[in-house]
Amino acid sequence: MRNVMKRKTGFGTGTAAAAMRIAAAVIILAGAVLAAPSAARAAFTAMDGGDYFSVALESDGTVWAWGTNYYGQLGDGTTTESSTPVQVSGLTGAADIAAGGYHSLAAKSDGTVWAWGRNYYGQLGDGTTTDSLTPVQVTGLSGVSAVSAGFYYSAAVKSDGTVWAWGRNYYGQLGDGTGTNRLTPVQVTGLTGVSAVSAGRYYTVAVKTDGTVWAWGGNDYGQLGDGTTTNSSTPVQVTGLTGVSAVAAGDYHAAALKTDGTVWTWGRNHRGQLGNGGTTDSSTPVQVTGLTGVSAVAEGGAHHFVALKTDGTVWTWGWNGYGQLGDGTTTDSSTPGQVPGLSGISAIASGNIHTIAVKTDGNTSAWGRNHKGQLGDGTTTNSSTPVHVSGTPLPDDVTYTLAAGTSPVAEGDTGTTPATFTITRSGATGSATEVTYALAGTATNGTDYDNVTVTGTGVTNTGTTVEFAAGATDAVISMDILGNYVDETNRTIEMSISGGTTPSGTSAHMGTPQTTTITDDDTAGITVTPTSGLVTDEGGGTATFTVVLDTEPTADVSINLYSDNTAEGTVSPASLTFTAANWDTAQTVTLTGVDDAVSDGNVGYTALTATPTASTDPNYNVIDPDDVGVTNNDDDLPGFTITPLTLTTTEAGGNATFTVCLNSEPTATVTLPISSSDTTEGTVSPASLDFTTANWSTPQIATVTGVNDDTDDGDQTYSIVTGAATSTDTDYGGMNPTDVSVSNTDDDTAAVSIVQSGGSTAVNEEGATGDTYTVVLTSKPTNPVTITLSFDNTQISGPPATLSFPTADWDKAQTVTVTAIDDSAIEGAHTVAITHAATSGDSDYNGITIGSVTVNITDNDGEATVKTSAAKSVTSGSAVLGGNVTDQGGSAVTERGVCWGTSSDPTIANSKKAMGSGIGTFSDTITGLKPNTSYYVRAYATNSAGTAYGDNVTLKSKTVMPTVVTGAISDVTITSATGCGSVTIREGYGIECKGICWNTSSPAHVSLSPHTEQGDELGDFVSAVTGLQPDTTYYVRAYAQYRSGSATYTFYGKTESFTTPPEEEALPGDVNGDEEVDLDDAIIVLKLLSGVDTGGTEINPDADVNGDGQIGIPEVIYILQVVSQQRTTET
Repeated sequence: MRNVMKRKTGFGTGTAAAAMRIAAAVIILAGAVLAAPSAARAAFTAMDGGDYFSVALESDGTVWAWGTNYYGQLGDGTTTESSTPVQVSGLTGAADIAAGGYHSLAAKSDGTVWAWGRNYYGQLGDGTTTDSLTPVQVTGLSGVSAVSAGFYYSAAVKSDGTVWAWGRNYYGQLGDGTGTNRLTPVQVTGLTGVSAVSAGRYYTVAVKTDGTVWAWGGNDYGQLGDGTTTNSSTPVQVTGLTGVSAVAAGDYHAAALKTDGTVWTWGRNHRGQLGNGGTTDSSTPVQVTGLTGVSAVAEGGAHHFVALKTDGTVWTWGWNGYGQLGDGTTTDSSTPGQVPGLSGISAIASGNIHTIAVKTDGNTSAWGRNHKGQLGDGTTTNSSTPVHVSGTPLPDDVTYTLAAGTSPVAEGDTGTTPATFTITRSGATGSATEVTYALAGTATNGTDYDNVTVTGTGVTNTGTTVEFAAGATDAVISMDILGNYVDETNRTIEMSISGGTTPSGTSAHMGTPQTTTITDDDTAGITVTPTSGLVTDEGGGTATFTVVLDTEPTADVSINLYSDNTAEGTVSPASLTFTAANWDTAQTVTLTGVDDAVSDGNVGYTALTATPTASTDPNYNVIDPDDVGVTNNDDDLPGFTITPLTLTTTEAGGNATFTVCLNSEPTATVTLPISSSDTTEGTVSPASLDFTTANWSTPQIATVTGVNDDTDDGDQTYSIVTGAATSTDTDYGGMNPTDVSVSNTDDDTAAVSIVQSGGSTAVNEEGATGDTYTVVLTSKPTNPVTITLSFDNTQISGPPATLSFPTADWDKAQTVTVTAIDDSAIEGAHTVAITHAATSGDSDYNGITIGSVTVNITDNDGEATVKTSAAKSVTSGSAVLGGNVTDQGGSAVTERGVCWGTSSDPTIANSKKAMGSGIGTFSDTITGLKPNTSYYVRAYATNSAGTAYGDNVTLKSKTVMPTVVTGAISDVTITSATGCGSVTIREGYGIECKGICWNTSSPAHVSLSPHTEQGDELGDFVSAVTGLQPDTTYYVRAYAQYRSGSATYTFYGKTESFTTPPEEEALPGDVNGDEEVDLDDAIIVLKLLSGVDTGGTEINPDADVNGDGQIGIPEVIYILQVVSQQRTTET
């Protein structure tokens, strides 16, 4: 509960982390004081004060307490008071502590929370209300970074920025939105991003990482800082505070430390505890007078504050009834005053009516009330000046702290690896002192390590005595760990310190002894590579493997080698010897296959490696190396090798070859017959191959030649058959090797070839001679082929009905002659197709697809040929049209021109214009078109054969556009105006409607805005603009609509704008509506109130002066004040 706050320094929020990161500095968070480890027998790193007791955290994670112990709040397992520090039982690994009304808290470095002392309201958080004289774990709480203890409740901040609380909740101090006490932690509602929390008597304060402050619980003196005295069971923001780094909650007053070093307070102030020079309570923060450069502030519990400046001085203010301000008096102070005789202070804390300070050398002092021994000086006497806390360092004390460097240290294989120990001197370091170190352990100097040296600024040594000069603090004792390849056990280097000297005080030796372990990274072993997959052969083929030791032996290692089957393979050498000089050099072992001249197949055997013998190295004389698996390939297997087994020949006489040899020497001649399975596709030569004991291994060549059959039979597969061999050698006699597969590529394709003379067939109705083409087969058919010709005999003559191709004359081309028939029909250039269909008993030719021949016929009868030109110079009523007569046909063109209409394919029966006669181009202007209309146009030419037309060409006539003018706006009122305009258009055309459109944005559109419709007459017009709003700007345009076909087109004049006048304001008190406030109005109201007839006067409802919707006495008073000039109608 006695919380201390310190300006943030960027080292985190957890007190344990802060204690490790900084030296000779303090970070106070969540109700605890943090200091660097001191050179004391009780090296306190954090402290807090409760109601008449104190709690402290040592650098080794143990917790100590002193003062009242009625409820077991000292945690030593008793209820006995103590005026000197006693250790809290069974608690280690603590990282933060807090003292409350009658209970204590500790957060461990593992994130758990432990509590002891009074538990009437469940403030110990173990799910019960039973007091505890020793620490019990708070139920269900983990990941905690800081704790704070209130009067009868507790709070904790988790590393995720959430706040949890438990215990008494009468005033809503748990922040869960209720007033229900909690025996286990509950989360504070709606609060995240919190860096520190401080628990007061019946309220709680928290600071977020964004520098804002939030509070909840009791608020009878404005201690929540929100400008009210209303309690709140959920967090409310303290008014006007930003840039805050820490907070502290007292009984009924609170403080915030800003990052700029200023302190701000709020709440109860009857003893001047707000430090602003007065004694008036404040429900919002006020700045402490004249206090800057502050690094930490501790609230005083009952009614005082203590602050630590960055220069190491201590300042106090508020209640001083027991000397808790430390100024040698018991006089209250409403502004900060310096505690005399204190300097070099690194941390502060305060209890209910006492104060504590720690120097950078660990010397701890306390002052104030001491009736329960809470000052820790071994007495119960109050003190208005600082007294020394028993067991903490005095000025001349020296502490020597021993610490080991990185451990364990791997020895490595070669070179050296450094190992270090550090002796840190603290306390009275201004004088020269010395301390002695000793080395022990299982490691041997000179074998496992060497080169022990002592270094450090101002540090020397004589043997194992380390001498610190004045001001020197750190001595580093280093040594080189020697690497090797020997398999040995882990060894230790143990260092201890003793005999430390001081100027005149006492010395302490902390952290002694320290041990560094040298870990061995070598394991004895024998590596054989490879252990399988080796192959030798009966032809004397060899294989090798290697053997090497994994670590250096302490004695020679011999390995015997041998083969388990010398009939298949031998091993050389017979043994290997490894020494301390060659242990890491791989030695090669050679395996040689043995030929047994027997066809016994491939045989496996093993190269055996025996267990090492004659070695006194205990790590190696028990190792059985891996054996090596080997296969000896037999080279005596009978058989034929035929290469390749797949060939390709062609009908064009293309050949291919393959070879044959024996796999082993025969005992007698072996004859292998070879033949073709289909001599119509291919032949082989020679017919047989002979292999003797002299030529059995020489490959013999066989040649395969393709045979041409002129038939489209596709690629044919056949085989070169290798028959059963004949020989008196039983291994080869009757052996039938694999046949060779051959594909004979066919070069014949069934098809009918048609060749037209000159590449095409063309005839003329006027000509007697025709044109020709030839027909022939491309491959020999298996049966005669008949080709039937089909054509239109009214157009051409000459082709025969059929063509016949016998098997003997299949390759003789036959000629077909074609002649045109002269008729009187007007056909123009036209074509006739001659088709061909084949029938045959040969399936390749029967029904085969044969191309047709297109005969191009020139007609000597017909109409002219004419093309339509594109339209030019198109207007709303005219266009330039024309065409081109490219051929007059069978007779002269007597008339040419263009015709048009609104449907496609117009003829001269529609609109037309003649434009001369004969061949060539022509054009002229046509008129009478309708505006905005699509037309189809065709050129035409007439001769004796009739009228010919060109292709359709389209055009669209132009649109006729009206001219629209917007006139001036007049007669503008708050709701209406008068608009005008004019519309003109080309003679002969009209409009559908006209009018005015308007809007409050520019421009206005008929489809989107209000508009008028003034009929379809041309000329000037006037329109009323209505439905307007007062004091509004409008944009106005005249418009006209013109329809063409099914489409409507809208045309606009220029945009004009105007603004309506504002609406006149009502005149209060003007009862009769004559726009004046006078006695007549007062008389009318009095008549109304008296029930007297007003003579039919209409009452103006806007005369209401007070907004109650009635005309009465307030209106009479107002009217009389105006008439008497006590006020105006504008006030």
